[in-house]
Formats: sequence, structure tokens, C-alpha cells
Amino acid sequence: MRSPGCARDTAAEEPENTLTTDQRTEAWIKHFQANPLGPYELHDYCGGGNFGLVFEALDTRNRQSVAVKVLSPTASSDGVQEFADEGRLLKKLSRSSGVVDLINSGTESMVLPHVNLEIPIQFHVMELAAGALSELLQDESRRNSLSWIERIGLWRGAIKGIHQMHLARCVHRDLKSSNLLLFVHPFNRTVCKVADLGRARDLSEPARLSVQQYAIGRGDLRFAAPESIYLQNSGDAVAFRLEDLYGLGSILYELATGQGITSVALGFGPKLLEMSMKDFAAGQRRDLSGLRSEFNRALTVFEAEMPKVIRERATSLVRQLCNPVPEQRRPTFLGRPRAVDSDLTWLMRQADIMIKTLSVPSEKRGRYRKAGGSEK
Repeated sequence: MRSPGCARDTAAEEPENTLTTDQRTEAWIKHFQANPLGPYELHDYCGGGNFGLVFEALDTRNRQSVAVKVLSPTASSDGVQEFADEGRLLKKLSRSSGVVDLINSGTESMVLPHVNLEIPIQFHVMELAAGALSELLQDESRRNSLSWIERIGLWRGAIKGIHQMHLARCVHRDLKSSNLLLFVHPFNRTVCKVADLGRARDLSEPARLSVQQYAIGRGDLRFAAPESIYLQNSGDAVAFRLEDLYGLGSILYELATGQGITSVALGFGPKLLEMSMKDFAAGQRRDLSGLRSEFNRALTVFEAEMPKVIRERATSLVRQLCNPVPEQRRPTFLGRPRAVDSDLTWLMRQADIMIKTLSVPSEKRGRYRKAGGSEK
């Protein structure tokens, strides 16, 4: 886990209205590390997002190391709702082996520093990961140290987690490597699990936001599907599942290049979103099929990084999963698109085929070709 950021010694003593957001966060990190949340002692700060601060912690009752995600006291009302949503979804998915395991959720009173005022602090306790997939992929040397069998195996773990979510009528909607956690199992086997469900949705419950709000996506725009950037997500179950398919394709792209395919194909998200919102207000609708040339150029970067033996299959998969036209991401059977259901075994099977292909020694592949076989 990453080491905690170091807060200035005087940060908690300054008047709150003179502190920057980073200084407030640092002050809260120090305060949480100095004050247990019930039986949980918070140690190293691992990172945070829009509304949560994550710590490596110790459960003093059984001396077990865990991860504790604390709702930031400065979180917005949306952040508070997303934190609660994440807890409910993790509880619902507690038997899903491809999703990070929720151990406990709770609320503890904590006294604010220097004002002697108690406030409730909400938190989730989860299994402790070795790190996030993004930590391996953003550094080129660390990324290249991963074999392709390992990379496809990690991708299969992400597929499995989303498969289990979809079977439970849940969608993630914010897939990227920083939201995938790594766990080391016996025999040094590394397992990838889906995490960070703050922007996920339980499709069995009524929608909390408007169609327009869901269309925006509210995720990281460097990895967002085009229909979210261009405000064309219809906000129904099929649209959300197709959005997750795009996210899975983007993760495979990220495993090869260290970047999300959206950022390579379309550039930096906020500018695009600003332009698309102007078009939306003017009643103009972008033809998403017109983005294919940009995505095809991005795929040439991906192809160059793939091992030859799986290059054709992997590129075809990313082309399908990250098709800018959502309906064309559907799996096909005998040349016809299938219905977009919850079952992603077809995609796990594709990962298995690539792992098996990579596992065949090169000399055997050579003998197979001489005998008239195919590497596909």
C-alpha cells in the first residue's frame, strides 16, 4: 500500500476557512490516524476519491489487517448518497468472488479537533488489497514486467466481477484500472477484483437520478464510453450493460498501453463534455458512428503492443467492446447480434482461449503451423 501523505503539523490548528481542500484532507487524515473508529485503528493512508478516504487499518479484536473507507466529513450530498449506495451494493454482492468483500459497515462518533463537537463518521470495512491494478499499469517498466498470461488473467478477473454484478442486476459504470484491486492468493497467484462501487447502480431499485444525469456518466471521462460523453446514454438496463462492456474493453486496452482508449481516441474528456453539452442544449446529436476512424487509429497503438499470437483476437475484441456505437458491442452468434443479457461467460471464454494460446510453447506452435494448423 502507498504511504500516507504527510500533513503539516499546524494544519488542524488553522481556521478552517483559510485551509485549501488538500490541507483539510491532510488534517482529517492525521485526525483519523490518531483516533480509532470503534475497534479499528487507522494506519497508512492508501488514497481517496471524491468522497472517501481509504486507510490500511487493524481490527484490534482479532488483529486482522483490513481496509477502512471513511466518508469524508467534507463530502457533498451526492458523495454521502454514493457512499451509502456503495455499502448497499457491496452487501448485496457479498457472495460474489470477483467483487471486493465487504466485512462491515458502521458509524462512530468522533470529536472534532479543537471545537469539542461530536459528529457521526460513516465507514466501510473491506478486505485489504495488495494494491490497485493502476499502480502496475501506469509505470511502463512495471507494466512490461507482467507477462501476457498474467495480464489476460487479471482481465478475466475483471470480467468475472462484472459478470457477477450483472447477474445480480447491478452495473458498475466507472470501470478503469484504479477501480480494480489486486489480492495475492496462495502460491503467489494474483487475483483481480472489482471495487469502488460509488457510481454503480442496482437495476432492481428505482432510478435515483434523471436520465440526463445518468447520461453524463459521472465517471472518469478519460475512460468513459462515447455515449456518456456525448449525452446519448438512454439510461436503461441494456445501455448500462453496454457501457460496462466498453469499460472491460478499455481495461484490456489499458493493460497493453497504460491508457484508456477514450483518452487516446478522443482526447481529454472535459473539453469534449463541454462541447457535447452545448450541442445537447442546441438540440444537436452527434453521430457516434462517425468516431470509428478515431478509434481505429487508437487501435493501432494497441496492436503494436500485443504479442503476435493473440494480436488478431485481442484487437477484434477491443474493436467490438469499444465500438463507439453501443448496440454494436453485442456478442454475435452465426453473424447475428445476441441479446445483451447478464451472462458474460462468452467473454471469459475469449480470455481463456487467449491464456491457453499464450501457454503453448513457441516451438509447439511452430510445429502446429507446419502441420497446416492455425494459431487463431
